Amino acid sequence: MLCLALACGLGLLIASMGCSTPESTTSRNTTGGSDPLAGVPRDFQLDVQVLVGAKVEDRDRLERRRVHMVLLPDGALHAATGDEVIPGSRPGLARILYRDQVADLWALLKQGSFIGSGEPVIGPVRQPGAKEIVYIVEYTKDNTRRRIVERQLSKDARENATTMLVRSLGAMAWLRDRPIKDSTVMPIRYDFGPDPWARYRTVDEGG
Repeated sequence: MLCLALACGLGLLIASMGCSTPESTTSRNTTGGSDPLAGVPRDFQLDVQVLVGAKVEDRDRLERRRVHMVLLPDGALHAATGDEVIPGSRPGLARILYRDQVADLWALLKQGSFIGSGEPVIGPVRQPGAKEIVYIVEYTKDNTRRRIVERQLSKDARENATTMLVRSLGAMAWLRDRPIKDSTVMPIRYDFGPDPWARYRTVDEGG
């Protein structure tokens, strides 16, 4: 009887394993329905660049500066701006995003109608004109990489889904607008007595 019971139990186990559905290679585990990345592709990757022409003015705002940000599938966010952007190279690591932040970015891409649009990534993007700003958004989904290119003349530049994406991703990477000129507050030096380095400074000036 014991052998019969064991045989029956083993048969049921094998049957249950055979009927189980294999885990999808493109979706994440949704056990319990509490995973914020449920519905986000496992290979989701995002690459956002801002190219700015040589004669573009008012470069204080992030979306009007040279920027490169890369989000990898593991949540690692790389970012650089200005002279730190090296063409053809991945920027340095800025931080590791939380799972819900990655989910928020995916939702923002869907809300901005980025997902499902764009063209296959083939060759480099034409450099901006002297007074032109070029936004490049590349995303990977289900082993497919697509590119969206948007060009604006600096004088006609406007806020839209692309600039919102740049600012949202930039905020997560701790990239900020440049401070307004003449807004720097100079520190106040309180008088704590004679300058202890005065005699050394006098010797240097005399020598």
